[in-house]
Amino acid sequence: MANLAIITGTSRGLGKALKQEFERVGWLVAELNRPAFDLSAIDVEKLDLTFRSLRSENPDRAVFVNNAATQAIAAAASFDATEISLEITVNVTSPIIAITTFLRNFPNGEIANVTSGAATKPMPHWSLYCAAKAALEGYVRAVEAEGRRVFNLNPGVIDTDMQANIRGSEFPGVQDFIALKKEGRLRSSEAVARNLVWMIDRAE
Repeated sequence: MANLAIITGTSRGLGKALKQEFERVGWLVAELNRPAFDLSAIDVEKLDLTFRSLRSENPDRAVFVNNAATQAIAAAASFDATEISLEITVNVTSPIIAITTFLRNFPNGEIANVTSGAATKPMPHWSLYCAAKAALEGYVRAVEAEGRRVFNLNPGVIDTDMQANIRGSEFPGVQDFIALKKEGRLRSSEAVARNLVWMIDRAE
């Protein structure tokens, strides 16, 4: 069987471009999107059944691509407990649960984590997003230390709906993101996907 990429959040943006690029180079793609795959309330049993079904196809390689994420932009003191819990669930807890379930089903499974510069660069009003990206980087690096192949992918600043949301928000430094758009310095999802899939596809 061909190689298999299991990708979260393929309905738009980078996730959609990753799906198309993996298919272009001959990989089979399994998409994990809402409502069946809801990061705010992940159904572990359904996810396990999905992975078991995919495992039965005996792919040559299986890569779980953690792409889906959400970003709340506001001053740290403004978040209430419910908002904090939801953001961490969607961006940290559920992806880790999904990866854990994947690893149990695929003994030689590989992880590709779409990260962000926010994992290491503090940004005002991005406290939850920075925390989430840093947490997942720490997690996948620890998984890598256990002997799994891990790709920690920082795609840079891409012209997506998330960037549009950033430009429409109020926070110190927003003018820098507005300037990136005006000056045509945002990368396209398609160009980024080509680079990321090339990196994964060529790995032996």
